Amino acid sequence: MAYNVFGNPITDETLKGMPEYADKQIGRLARAYVALNVKNAAEKGFNARTHVEKLKEQYGDGVSTLCLVYNATGHTIRYVYKKDWYGHIGKAPYPPLIANGQWGAFLHVKTAGESSGSNAAVVYRGLNIVNEECDWMLSWSNPWDRTKSDNTVYTEVRKAGHFDTAWDEIYKNLDNVQENIKHASNGCVSIMSTGSGTSPIVEAILTLDLPVEMVNNVFGNPITDETLKGMPEYDGKEITRLDRARVAFNMKYVGEKSLDARTYVENLKREYGLGISTLCLVYNATGYMIKFHARNDWHGHIGKAPYPDVILNGQWGAFLHVQTAGESSGSNAAVVYRGLNNVSDECDWMLSWRNRTGTDTTVSINDSFLIY
Repeated sequence: MAYNVFGNPITDETLKGMPEYADKQIGRLARAYVALNVKNAAEKGFNARTHVEKLKEQYGDGVSTLCLVYNATGHTIRYVYKKDWYGHIGKAPYPPLIANGQWGAFLHVKTAGESSGSNAAVVYRGLNIVNEECDWMLSWSNPWDRTKSDNTVYTEVRKAGHFDTAWDEIYKNLDNVQENIKHASNGCVSIMSTGSGTSPIVEAILTLDLPVEMVNNVFGNPITDETLKGMPEYDGKEITRLDRARVAFNMKYVGEKSLDARTYVENLKREYGLGISTLCLVYNATGYMIKFHARNDWHGHIGKAPYPDVILNGQWGAFLHVQTAGESSGSNAAVVYRGLNNVSDECDWMLSWRNRTGTDTTVSINDSFLIY
């Protein structure tokens, strides 16, 4: 294993050791699904971040971008090429191979003696759902002159070789996006986000466009700046994260998004059948997206659908946690979502529940509101 990839690969053998996959046929979709669900297990995400932070310490002062790439495609991805508009790769190279379930980490830095920042792209190649080669393009802009613009990211997924002649258009698109983006194409999905400051963490998650019954577990249109601009009380006003959070909180039951989330998790329960289970609903009103970070199972395990990987501001996430088959142990677990606090520092929301065997009911509805 290369020194700048982290975590044990998620393989068929990994899934065979999990109760929910006992005696089941295992394929790429299942491997991708599990990899997405355990991206921060066993400290692999922490180890990747620690590695790239050490690279930054060795590099010293100056504009630099700390990049983390997670593979949840169900297959190994490989580095194919890069594009440097400003700056260059640091001491460690781009990871040549990242196995399913692994993090890759690298540092991109400004060119010494130039006032130019870190502005580049990298392309990784893998397979889509029907085993065709697909390229995930990840790009970032970390400018030296921060009076004109802040950090941005842009990502696309296309057929292999598409980006050979697309760099001018990609560079333009970097000026038109913000701190997070998701793109889906050809059965593949890419999600990117960036922090602020002159040495931000840029995170990319590469996965597949998994079937609806597996991962379509967030509900509602995101509450964004554009949402607020269409509201009379915000017409002509500068919009802040606090504004987005306040509107999201006030709109948590607007429309049918909460009903859709509850109906979805109740359907998961019906498919699961008898047995202790916990129907969980999580609402994001932080003004920013939140990302699944970690979980702990004391008793039981996640059901058919994974923990929602990303919940945007103004969305509900839904999932079912169930007791382990053949045991009288109940559903007792915790999940952690990571976002930003009011000064843009990373912050973890920990949600835990206990649904014990022998109680009056075997079904519990848990509503959680994550607010700023």
